[in-house]
Amino acid sequence: MFTIGMGLSMGASPWIMGLISEAFGFAAAYSVILVAPVASTYLFKSINRIKVI
Repeated sequence: MFTIGMGLSMGASPWIMGLISEAFGFAAAYSVILVAPVASTYLFKSINRIKVI
């Protein structure tokens, strides 16, 4: 699961950064870099709460 997420993020990140940069400027694009770890930490914590039998 982690490997799939890493592969997708490496492929999607430049596209997302480019789209945000074109639409809102460099400052907004680089602020996404600061927001992304917070969002991913929340996602990983919520995934780890799920107990699989």
